Amino acid sequence: MLTPPPRPAFRVLSGAATRKGPLHDRNEDAWCIHGGDGSRGAWLFAVSDGISTAGAGDRASALTCERLGQVLDDGRTPTVTDLVGLLAEIDWELRGEGRGVACTLATALLRPGTVDVVTVGDSPVFLLRGGELRRLGGQAGGGRLEGYLGMGPRVAQVTRVTEEPVRPGDVIFLLTDGVSGVLPAEAIAACWLRTEDPERAAAELVAEAARLGVDDDATALVVALAPEPGLPLGLAPTDAPDPPEHLVEEASGRVA
Repeated sequence: MLTPPPRPAFRVLSGAATRKGPLHDRNEDAWCIHGGDGSRGAWLFAVSDGISTAGAGDRASALTCERLGQVLDDGRTPTVTDLVGLLAEIDWELRGEGRGVACTLATALLRPGTVDVVTVGDSPVFLLRGGELRRLGGQAGGGRLEGYLGMGPRVAQVTRVTEEPVRPGDVIFLLTDGVSGVLPAEAIAACWLRTEDPERAAAELVAEAARLGVDDDATALVVALAPEPGLPLGLAPTDAPDPPEHLVEEASGRVA
């Protein structure tokens, strides 16, 4: 008999947006959300950037996002080892599709209390906490692409894995380089502080990349770990707010 999954200390809210680059015939980015209720407390979020110079990047990103849901199929809470093993299978399948079927990938496997970030290539994942944005995964931009799904056995050597504790109030951004390549960290953080809504934030990030004239496809997936109902975003259940001023005065004897 399967034991119930641990209950997360937060609600998971998410939103995504994508835009075809003006120089592309089709959008070769893809994104997906798998899991949630009924998936033993686990969620899998991903963005995939098809490599346009390879010739069939859109097919690679779409197939990858479709296949990723299988990590949640067997009725148990998945591990990062399960996810990395599935990526090896996807790499093999992409190569079987023929030359030019290749993509980069950024994933976030979210479970109660932790997120495992697994990336192949330059699509990054960021974590926003307390106003500070940190990069958790993805090859830093500006250099030659080190790895991608569809490259063959060497994909295991370029797959990057990062485990990070999470708590209510955290915000996770998964971006393709059509967004991350043009928006600085301050702009990404400011977008969330301005909107505090995953769908609006994702749409604004993609729109801002377009305003700056990016030629590439652009995709943003934003995940907010909201406290339980009744608590404002950013306040963990264990963080007691300051008491009202009049109670402080009464306790100090300043009120008759």
